[in-house]
Amino acid sequence: MSLDSLTPEQKALIPLTREKWQHFGLSTKAIDQQKAADAVNAIYIALGLAKPKIIFVNSPNAALEYIWSLVRLHSYNTLGSVINSQYWSKLYSSLHSLLLVQLPVTLQNDLHSAFENHFVKQFATPLKQQLER
Repeated sequence: MSLDSLTPEQKALIPLTREKWQHFGLSTKAIDQQKAADAVNAIYIALGLAKPKIIFVNSPNAALEYIWSLVRLHSYNTLGSVINSQYWSKLYSSLHSLLLVQLPVTLQNDLHSAFENHFVKQFATPLKQQLER
C-alpha cells in the first residue's frame, strides 16, 4: 500500500466530495459563528499557533469595508489630509485586490501547507513506518 496514490474507492469518492464542498462554498446560508470560531481555534491549536482574533462580517465586501475603515482611520490620524482622494481611491483599489483576490489564495495555501506538514508529522510518517515493518 502506498500513501502516494488513491485506491479506486477513494477516487470514486472525489466527485461526491467535491460536490459536497462546492455546496458549502457557494451557500449563502448564515454560518454558526460559534462553531466556526471553535473550528478555527482548533486548527490553530493543533498547529501549535496562538488563537487568532476572529471578526465576523456578513460578506467579503463587508470585510473589505471594515478593513478599509481601519486603514483610513489609522492612516488619517497619522497623515492628516496629506493624501488626497485620488490616492485614497488607488489605495482602496489595491486593498480590494489584495483582500478579495490574493489574500484568500495565500491564506488557503499557507493553511494547507501548515496542515499538511502537521498531518505528515502526526499521522502519515508513523503510519508509513508501521506499514514498512
